[in-house]
Amino acid sequence: MLLKALLKGGIKVMPRQLTGDVEFHIISQDIFTVEVDAVVLPTSTTGALSSALGIRIKEAGGEDVEKEAMEVAPIAVGAAFVSQGGPCVAPYLIHVPIQLTPGEKIGVENIRRAARASLVAGNVKKFDTLAIPPLTRTEESGIPTIEIARSIIDEVRGHRHPKPEKVYLVTDKPSMIKAANKILSNLK
Repeated sequence: MLLKALLKGGIKVMPRQLTGDVEFHIISQDIFTVEVDAVVLPTSTTGALSSALGIRIKEAGGEDVEKEAMEVAPIAVGAAFVSQGGPCVAPYLIHVPIQLTPGEKIGVENIRRAARASLVAGNVKKFDTLAIPPLTRTEESGIPTIEIARSIIDEVRGHRHPKPEKVYLVTDKPSMIKAANKILSNLK
């Protein structure tokens, strides 16, 4: 089944069952406004909010979020830390380091490890719903959009825990929506 994303108004698309209990959705919406239990926040092991999403959170009044993360740092790539949601509608943020230091080039395995860590944290905290952004931008990392989408989708497909029940890939990038739809259309 091919998911078709509507790019206006944050409209959800038809869900796709990727594993026995996890529904996967692609939505085009401001991640600050997505009504989920937690938003996944890519970061560095230092806890600094240096990703595009992290900077938006900090600028919108999330200095306490960064301070909380930096107090528990270092956070290993492949691990996660849960904090208050800051300016997001979601009550929680799941911090997932994708790099050792801000600005460092990363490989696709870091995206996989971050996606996996967010799902495990969601299960441990018993979150029903997660919103995952693309975790990095091709322009910053050099990782092709299709590989970023594949990494996230593969980790959701491999997740075998009861929570979360729904995972939303949240993006405003038509290229990411197209890439995710292409991968989903090739799944058996």
